[in-house]
Amino acid sequence: MDRDRRFYYGLRNYGVGVVTALVSGLLMYFSRIVFLRYLGVEAVGYTTLFEHVFLLLSSLDLGVSTSLTFYMASAMKDDDSRRMKGALALAGRIYIIISLVIMVFGLLFAFFYLRPFYPGLSLPFLLYLLGQCSQYALGWRVMALNASGRNDLVSIAVQGGRILEYSFSMVAVVLTGSFTMFCLVSALCTFLTYVAIYLFSPSVCPWMKNREVKTDRREDGRLLKTLPAMFSHRVGAIFFRAFEGIAVTVVFGAVEGGKYANLLLFSNFFMTIFWIFQSSVTGIVGDYMAKEDQASSYALYRKITLFTFLGAFLLSLLYGLLGYSLALLSFGEENLPPRSVFSLMTVSVFLLSSRVGVAVVRDGCGEYRKDSLKPVVEIVAVLILLFALSPYFGVSSVPLSIILVALFISLPLDHLVVASRLGKGRKTLLFPLLVLVSSAAGSIIILLLSK
Repeated sequence: MDRDRRFYYGLRNYGVGVVTALVSGLLMYFSRIVFLRYLGVEAVGYTTLFEHVFLLLSSLDLGVSTSLTFYMASAMKDDDSRRMKGALALAGRIYIIISLVIMVFGLLFAFFYLRPFYPGLSLPFLLYLLGQCSQYALGWRVMALNASGRNDLVSIAVQGGRILEYSFSMVAVVLTGSFTMFCLVSALCTFLTYVAIYLFSPSVCPWMKNREVKTDRREDGRLLKTLPAMFSHRVGAIFFRAFEGIAVTVVFGAVEGGKYANLLLFSNFFMTIFWIFQSSVTGIVGDYMAKEDQASSYALYRKITLFTFLGAFLLSLLYGLLGYSLALLSFGEENLPPRSVFSLMTVSVFLLSSRVGVAVVRDGCGEYRKDSLKPVVEIVAVLILLFALSPYFGVSSVPLSIILVALFISLPLDHLVVASRLGKGRKTLLFPLLVLVSSAAGSIIILLLSK
């Protein structure tokens, strides 16, 4: 696949991703209003807990999807069908194992946490878990679509499935008022979505149809060598997304978790714009850096950093000015945490969104191993801060913990690793320092304006 074609695919994928996310996001917004009316804010907390527990468990894929996607993309550029089929066969084996491992950990969570503390939630959680595990048991062909540049088809299928899920779950909630029925509908729609992807993907990638392939054990071994470092980064990235819903619900209760989740509904939509950008342009950046010299790559890194920083600042500012009023109008004051929590969440949205730019460049460089311990440090620091600050700040301690870690650990180290790979001399240290100062200033402005 040449650079111009990949660039075209990147633009198309990003456009389709944003449109489909907007449609499903709006439907999720209306379904949340229905959900609150018929099941209450406590049930929202349970749903958010389920979603984020599975999100955390999804890190058990060890970063295999990223490794295999780039491996297949490289094979496609060389038109090497043997390597493409070998990677897909390896993906199929690994992902079936992953689905079983996630199921085991999910069962342990249900047995040791839900059964003693929330016995009525065990069955709904198991239904939800079955649906989510189907993403791995059936969805490994998604990697072939992504590697071929057809992220747009994946977005349409996944978001289309979510639209059906939100629609049918609203009907189920209105007719039955049952949280278990809601989880059953969610599981069934997720399962059918990935069955559909499994069935139509060979028509997009015809080379999948011939399953007779002998994998090269040496190539499999080289491919798997990157997994420890990539697993570390995946856990770190997922932890920040999964931590909020889990921490609030577990530490402060399901009602507070539900209130917090109503704000997360809006903040996650804003951040989705950046996550789609990351998945759409990482391959383009990787191609560019593989062919260009160090100076050109460093210039591209600065441009992407500036673009994502400004985009994150402007969108977070917009969210800070309008988000709480919209949430208040939609859900009511009794279903929301204090505005101080929202102000801190707005800052965390800004910092985490601005990280996407450097994540794109780091992935494009293949720089995973130089800071493989950083995510572990982030997780430990966030947990320590949470338990130290929660007696004084309550629910506000959750976004505050994320802000402090992102600002003083994550952002500087992310940029230092990439800058040291691409730059020389003083600019290797100056640019991360500039990012730190700018992020601190932007955080203060957003915090003051969102109060």
